[in-house]
Amino acid sequence: MSEKQSDPRFYALRDAVVDDRAEAKRMIDADPSCVHARNSIGETALHYLAVEDMLDAVEWLAACGADIDTRNDFGGTPLTEASQLGYLEMCRFLLRNGADIFAKDMDGGNAVSAAASGDFAANSDTALLEMLIAAIGDTDINDMIDEDDIESIVRNAHPNVVSVLQKHGLQHRTSTSSSDTH
Repeated sequence: MSEKQSDPRFYALRDAVVDDRAEAKRMIDADPSCVHARNSIGETALHYLAVEDMLDAVEWLAACGADIDTRNDFGGTPLTEASQLGYLEMCRFLLRNGADIFAKDMDGGNAVSAAASGDFAANSDTALLEMLIAAIGDTDINDMIDEDDIESIVRNAHPNVVSVLQKHGLQHRTSTSSSDTH
């Protein structure tokens, strides 16, 4: 399998957005499609900067027309990945600007399942998870988390995370009969 090449405009724009907004603006004015340039794993500058939790840069790129729901080569969106990393303010911005809370990556994960099982889930802070659950509206929480992931979440996440999920109706279905009364 051949390695995918990065578009050099990706790096130029990413760096300019961080270091020199006037230059970034000149780049976008000269070539509006540069906001869609991708690196070797399919990230745009907005996606990359969201994963780095650079909110100001993401806000600026979004205002310049960058796609909030861009997907990398693994199907991950900025919202899904920021959720996994526990970036509350980044996720709040992305949701306010129309990010798709239901978008699934190639493994079937979404923002809610990413937050419940991500690196931050070992933490007791549940504000991000509560915000994401509120964003799914009337959707059943059990439809947001793959059955195979539930056991891992229950086993590995902080008890506060598990408590929030259960409060919102998450059901841990095990291979034991539901008629067990132990």
